[in-house]
Amino acid sequence: MTSAPVARGWIQSPRFDLATFILVPLSSLVVLGAVRGAQYGMWMVVAATYFVGIPHYLSSLTFFLGDDNLRYYRSRTLAFFVGPVLIFAAVIALRLTGLDAIVLNTMFLWNIWHVSLQSAGILTLYRRLNSGPLEERAFAYPAILLVNATMALWFVDRFPPLYTVLVALHPMVPGVLRWTLLCAAVVAVAAYARYVIVRRPSPMSVPERAFLASSLVLFVPYLWINDSNLATFAMLMGHFIQYLSIVWLMNRR
Repeated sequence: MTSAPVARGWIQSPRFDLATFILVPLSSLVVLGAVRGAQYGMWMVVAATYFVGIPHYLSSLTFFLGDDNLRYYRSRTLAFFVGPVLIFAAVIALRLTGLDAIVLNTMFLWNIWHVSLQSAGILTLYRRLNSGPLEERAFAYPAILLVNATMALWFVDRFPPLYTVLVALHPMVPGVLRWTLLCAAVVAVAAYARYVIVRRPSPMSVPERAFLASSLVLFVPYLWINDSNLATFAMLMGHFIQYLSIVWLMNRR
């Protein structure tokens, strides 16, 4: 059985793409509303964790344990088999020795990099469906990454483990980092926009524009939610939904 034909410019269809890729930043509003407004708000967050968040992590096993990838993994034993064991052992050791800050800071920075990379990857799909040049990714990814990093670290004082480290280096470091990232983000976005305007053989399609805008606002919760943990969870909800949608599409096709 073959899948239904894909609407031009969309990964699957307008309805599917809007619900699972483009409008997912709105899920942060659901999380915040659940916590602050609903009578059983925290239970809704718990449900989202167990029915969306954890499945997002476990669904990676559909790739890792797949027979079609096993030969590739065996050719890189250190990366795929030894590496995960070493990372797990390091995390346990750091927690037992009271060096939790290293683990927490690594996870915080990893989220910025990893989520931005996924956004750039999905944007590449929309670009290729619109006959855009593959080399444009070299401009798109830094733009998305720096915009996300700017928002995540703008109020870095809300995340004490990292803020403590930065202030220990010098009290001015958090402020310098904030404005340095902002300037870098502006330059990266301008360079990306210039490349699109000058080098693109055809203008961006509506789906590509919409997903690009979605990617650039995914980290907005860090700007208006004071609790850094809640802001991270609100941001990750969109990332979780996108990832699960990718897994569903790959298995379906």
